[in-house]
Amino acid sequence: MNKINFIFRDSLRGLLKSWKMNVIFVCTLLGAMLLAAYCLSSIRFLQKELESTNFENIDESIEVGFTGNLLSLTDKNNIIQQCEARTASLTARNKMFFPELGGKSYFVIAIDESYERYENISIEEGDMFDPSGDELECVIGQKISMEHHLSVNDYISVSGKSFRITGITAKGQYNKYLVLPYAALSGLNDSEQIQQTFYLTGNKVERTQVQYVLSGIKSTEILYNELSATLYEQNKMTIERWIHIRVMAGTASLLFATFNILAVCFGKIQESRRKCLIKKMLGLTDLGVFLSLFIENLSVILAADLLAYILYFPLINLLDIRNTVLVDKLMFVQMGVLSVILAAVYAVIMGVYLSHCTMAEILREGE
Repeated sequence: MNKINFIFRDSLRGLLKSWKMNVIFVCTLLGAMLLAAYCLSSIRFLQKELESTNFENIDESIEVGFTGNLLSLTDKNNIIQQCEARTASLTARNKMFFPELGGKSYFVIAIDESYERYENISIEEGDMFDPSGDELECVIGQKISMEHHLSVNDYISVSGKSFRITGITAKGQYNKYLVLPYAALSGLNDSEQIQQTFYLTGNKVERTQVQYVLSGIKSTEILYNELSATLYEQNKMTIERWIHIRVMAGTASLLFATFNILAVCFGKIQESRRKCLIKKMLGLTDLGVFLSLFIENLSVILAADLLAYILYFPLINLLDIRNTVLVDKLMFVQMGVLSVILAAVYAVIMGVYLSHCTMAEILREGE
């Protein structure tokens, strides 16, 4: 028991005596962990985003982006009939001002009852609303929920109409968005030109025909008209490029941190040679020396882990990048396990290296 108490007290004294070196060590490791965590979480977000854009029948679907007044059910059926589409779905996106939500502006996504991809909107709490239902319902982003303390079954006002909240999106998805039924958006902004997307699926659907029919509708301007598969490949290339950039940034930061950590570790080894001999002279065994070094280095590394966990979420909220990162606690648990392994390996290296130091070598070094 006395030896155990001595080991812990000695480790604490070692931490306090080498506080400058330990602060440098913690700061270097902390910076590397924060940047690595950002790169890993943003890569996961980009991969998730790519998966959500790939849907069934993408090879025979045409995606048309246009602005104008919301299409009526009659216009939609007319386009489907003329283009010989098997299925079709509409979405609309508009930025709206919400005086009830602190006077802020948020994007509103409206989906119709045949929207094929709405299942890809991940719901963390509650359920997705029924787009064909009679009741005015909506799903809100997680950031909106947190900022305004809104929960499932609460009501939110959109241009004077009250919508019941049926669900809250998962982390990283539509954080600053409200998702409404397409029909409910009609009448909220009649005078505005709203950005819309029309998906038409079928073997006989032709881009030129879709563009011709849509252009015949009053106050409609075509923004783009492409095969969904083509747009998916373009989006895939862009996302893959961003993933490569994140990987290179993460690798560069970890290499830089590794060299700095090695330099700090080398300095700590030189400092510890004399202390190691004194510990042995006081009767501490090789195992005791190892445990003392292990506890000291593990404490420093876990301090960096704890700071990274405490600072990461406030930082991404402060920088307003939560909608571009996908983080869960498992990632920090994994990084914590890696840190323990790092501390153990470092302690073993120091223990093996210092165990070969003789009194003559250490005294010669102090001359």
